[in-house]
Amino acid sequence: MPAIRSGGIASGLDTNAIIDSLVGAAKEPINALETKSHLLGLTKTVFKEVADDLSSLKTTAFNLKLESTFKSKKVDSSNPAVATAVVTPEAAVGSHTVEVMRTAKQASMASLLSKPSLTQAGAGAAEYSEWPGKYVQLEGDIFTDVNSRTIEIPQAPDPVTNAPVPPLERQLWTATSEFKPSDARTYGTQTFLTPIDASLIDENGSIQAGVNLSNMGDMQFEMTIAGGPVVSLSAFKLNDALVTPAGTDESASVKDINHLMSGLEQGLNDQINSYLGTTDKQYIAMRADFDGTNWTAKIYDVSGENIKINAAAANTHVAAVALGLTGTSSDGAAASIKKYHAAADAAGLKAKLEDRNSSIVYKAAMRFDELTTGSFETRLDASMSI
Repeated sequence: MPAIRSGGIASGLDTNAIIDSLVGAAKEPINALETKSHLLGLTKTVFKEVADDLSSLKTTAFNLKLESTFKSKKVDSSNPAVATAVVTPEAAVGSHTVEVMRTAKQASMASLLSKPSLTQAGAGAAEYSEWPGKYVQLEGDIFTDVNSRTIEIPQAPDPVTNAPVPPLERQLWTATSEFKPSDARTYGTQTFLTPIDASLIDENGSIQAGVNLSNMGDMQFEMTIAGGPVVSLSAFKLNDALVTPAGTDESASVKDINHLMSGLEQGLNDQINSYLGTTDKQYIAMRADFDGTNWTAKIYDVSGENIKINAAAANTHVAAVALGLTGTSSDGAAASIKKYHAAADAAGLKAKLEDRNSSIVYKAAMRFDELTTGSFETRLDASMSI
C-alpha cells in the first residue's frame, strides 16, 4: 500500500511565504523593466531641458549678431501732448521740427450774411432799409452812441510877439459803434501806430477832395497765420469804384475813412480766401480808430486763426503809406469791435451813417428821422433761418 503524504497545516510548512517567494521571483524581470522605464523617462526630461536651454542660447546668440542690439535708438518729443513718434534702428540721427500751419476745427453752419435789425431805437434812428453786402458775417449786438461836443484846437504862439494864441474851437459830432459778438469771444488786434496822414483824410475822417484812389497803384500785403511763414498775398487795386460804387444814391456822398476801410477789408478777405482755397469767408475786419484828433488803422482777426497782416515792401499804393500800414503795429486783444464816424455837424454825420458804404453795417443802409444825440442798438443775426 503506497505511503500517505500530508502537507499544509498538517505538514508544519509556511506555504504563504513559499508562494510569495515564488511570485516575487517571477516578477523580477517586470520590476527590472519598470526601473529601466523610469530611468529612461528621467533621461528624456533631462534631454528636453538641455534642448530648451540650447534653443534659448541660440536665440540669444542670434540677437548678439544684430546691429539693433548694440545700436538701439530712442525718440523724444518736446511736447508729447502734441506729437509723439516711434523710432527704428534704421532711422537717421538728428532733430526734426514739426510746424503746424492750421489745426482742424469743429465744423459749424452759419449764413454767409448777417441780417441787421434795429432792436432799440434812439438818436433818431428809424430802421435798416437794406441788407448788408459781402463779408458781413458776424453775429452779435452793436451799441451806437451819438455825441456832440466842442473841441479845442491848440494854436502856435504869435510868430512876432510869441504871445500865446487862444485855441480854435470846432464842433464835433461823433457816432461810436461797438460790436459785441454773441459768443463773447475775444479778437486778436493789430493797431498801426502811425496816424493816417492828413493828405488822405481830414480831421473828421472824410477823404480829401481831389484824392483819386485809382491812380495810387497796387495794394500788396503779406500775411502770417499762427506765427507761420510769411505769405505774400496777391496784389489788388483799391479804386474809387470799390470804395464808392457808382449810383445816384451815392454819387453825392462824401467819401469817408470807413469807405476806405471797407474796401480794404473786402480786398484783403478776397486775397486770404484765394490763398486758403475758401470762398467768401470773413477772416479779418478793418476799422479806423479815432481819439478825437487822430485816426489810426486797426485790424481785427475775426477768424481765430491768429492772422497778422502787414503791407509788403513791394507795395506801390500811396494810400498804404498814408494809412500807416507800412509802419509798425501793436498786437493786442479786444472783446468788441469799434467803428467811428465823425462830422462837423449833425447833417454831415447823418449823411455818413445813412450812406450804405460807410454806415455802421457795411452795405446796410440806415434811415434817421432826425439825428440827435443819444444811443440805439442793432442786432446782427447770422442764423440759417434768415
